[in-house]
Amino acid sequence: MTRVLVIDDEVAVAELVRVVLEEANFRVSVATDTASIPSERFDCVVADLVGLKLYSFAAARDFLQRLRDRLAGSPVIVLTAHAEASADAQRLGVRVITKPFDLDDLVAAVRDATAR
Repeated sequence: MTRVLVIDDEVAVAELVRVVLEEANFRVSVATDTASIPSERFDCVVADLVGLKLYSFAAARDFLQRLRDRLAGSPVIVLTAHAEASADAQRLGVRVITKPFDLDDLVAAVRDATAR
């Protein structure tokens, strides 16, 4: 089963994403801050960078690089309501989904990212 890590400081959003992805047959773990990110391997990460207090391009870049190194290049999908964070994430080559988002679009993005 495909493993997905959801990282979002908004517990309600993280739980909603978890439920929707589990209904789509993904195995999901949730972290609400960088300190609670599990050490196991995941096939895809869905993360809200601003919620993780990664306000600068450099901070987001460094976090994404550490995450990619740990996950051996697994895809990352960024959820954000902030235009600047969206532009930064796109410059880093990750898929961006803008909040508020359609749940079906999120499921499709995770399926697409994990099918590669």
